[in-house]
Amino acid sequence: MQSSLTKLIPSPSTAEISTFQGVSQSKDIEQALLDRDFIPIEKILTKDNGNVVCQFIKARNKLGHVFYVELDTTCKDGMGYLTVHPQDTILTQTNQASVIPYSLKIGSFEASNNNLYGVGFECDNSICIMSRKEDSLDPIETVFTHTKTSEDDIGIQNNHPIPFPIVKMTEILANPKQIQKNIMESHNKMRNVAFNSCCKDVEMMKSGVDDLQKEICRFGEISGEVSHVLSCTISELENMYNVYEKQEVKCEKDLKNMQAIQFNLCKRNELSVDYIAMCHSMRERSQKIKMLAEELKSLNEFSETLFTGLSSVFTE
Repeated sequence: MQSSLTKLIPSPSTAEISTFQGVSQSKDIEQALLDRDFIPIEKILTKDNGNVVCQFIKARNKLGHVFYVELDTTCKDGMGYLTVHPQDTILTQTNQASVIPYSLKIGSFEASNNNLYGVGFECDNSICIMSRKEDSLDPIETVFTHTKTSEDDIGIQNNHPIPFPIVKMTEILANPKQIQKNIMESHNKMRNVAFNSCCKDVEMMKSGVDDLQKEICRFGEISGEVSHVLSCTISELENMYNVYEKQEVKCEKDLKNMQAIQFNLCKRNELSVDYIAMCHSMRERSQKIKMLAEELKSLNEFSETLFTGLSSVFTE
């Protein structure tokens, strides 16, 4: 398939910049980033009136800090045309609320450097942009969602939101060293917010396990009592029923007693079926708990391997 040329708004991205007269003399955005020790990773493409638009580029610096670059450059900075390839992933800009926890969104946004454009989050196959506006103290949230039906990977985290600072391309061009400093400062602050959030998640899980243990013990107490009472009362009622059945029922009182015994036996036998079904359902829940325990065991073993040597110096 041939790649198509679409006008880039507001600025060129990682692909070749060209015009209908040939390759543009303006410097490529990607090269401009590389010249300033910023390494482009991925372009964030959307569609605007049929044209493919690149609003952000995902990049990292030489220290490994990942961030987003808002392409706020204009025609004067080298507007050209963007070559779009068939394999490029197109995102859809939506007004829907993101799935990112409010505390993490606001905490990361407030922790980011005030000189930066904002914070970007990756999760659930979407990118959420929390941007600063000069006329408002509140962040503006924009969500970019992957809408393709294929299984291609757009390189973002699934389900677990990861915050990244956002910088403007014009500011990188104007003062790359200051932007490097701002990115590092923002990463340090947002990392602390994210690490605190991680600790809270672990504590929440531990609290959930405690609650689970309490409810399991509670079910054990309830089921033990139910089992004992059902067995005793059913046996007692059956004995009473046998007594009445052996003798001829002569008075209305005996008849009512007989009917009450039959009703209670029926009710308890129905409850016995419910009780047995509930107890058997615990087997399914036990399997889920066992599976979760195996998942956590595998996660712990992987973590011990992945983070081995953190206290030592890594070598290339």
